[in-house]
Amino acid sequence: MHAGVIRTGLAIEGYEFSGPDKAARDILAFLREDEEVNARFQRNKDKVQQAMHNYFGGVLAAGTNLPVELEGYNLLLLERYESTHVRFRDEEDRLFTVETPAYRYRAPDASVRASFVPAILLPELRAAIQDICQNPDHDLDPAGLELSLEGYEGIWHFADLDELAFQVLLVESVITLGASETELARFPGEVRKARYLAERLARARARAAVVDPAHRIG
Repeated sequence: MHAGVIRTGLAIEGYEFSGPDKAARDILAFLREDEEVNARFQRNKDKVQQAMHNYFGGVLAAGTNLPVELEGYNLLLLERYESTHVRFRDEEDRLFTVETPAYRYRAPDASVRASFVPAILLPELRAAIQDICQNPDHDLDPAGLELSLEGYEGIWHFADLDELAFQVLLVESVITLGASETELARFPGEVRKARYLAERLARARARAAVVDPAHRIG
């Protein structure tokens, strides 16, 4: 953990604006140039890439480079996870935890396959999917649809129906991984269809899990 003193110069006449600006630039320069900070950043990027492969490798093409926004969001999720699942080691290599009024250790969820669970769906795209599905102008009559549940074996994990629907859209090549909310909004019919298919897939996998507990359902 890095510690230091930030001198903004706020109390010095004539430095009310330039002082904080210089302090901020100095902090950014430190973060860019410090070897330990950069090494940790690269390790976290590798963790995110590996987690994405573990959970969404059946949907992502081999060697896929994550869009900057998606990688950044997952780096944030990783930081959030590690900030609440951290234990310390003493001199004899024994693990221990420390609790403060603002921090309490949370044990990893034993039901997941890895310590950190990434996301393939950005919050902005989740909101776009929900807006489309809640808009009565885009109502869809499933009675006229001929949908097959085959071809989605590559979808291994989904946190909820929105993330499952998004992966259906990826599998069907309706959108790409780096699609924006504007691009998604161009295909309201396909989004509603994907959401309906996601509901059916989730139910089918839940039934399969009853027969075979090892069956992946999300």
